[in-house]
Order: sequence, then structure tokens, then C-alpha cells
Amino acid sequence: MIISAASDYRAAAQRILPPFLFHYMDGGGIF
Repeated sequence: MIISAASDYRAAAQRILPPFLFHYMDGGGIF
């Protein structure tokens, strides 16, 4: 997969990370 937009990073992270970690980051817990 070629990552060319912010939404591509989100999709890649969703596939790679465990669900609890992805949802924590996606919910704004990190940023």
C-alpha cells in the first residue's frame, strides 16, 4: 500500500495496531 494521504495512515494503523490501541489514538488520546 502506498500511503499518500492522512486517511491512508489511519487505514494502515487500523490494520496494524491492536483494536484498543487504535481506538485510543483515533479518539484523540495521543494527539
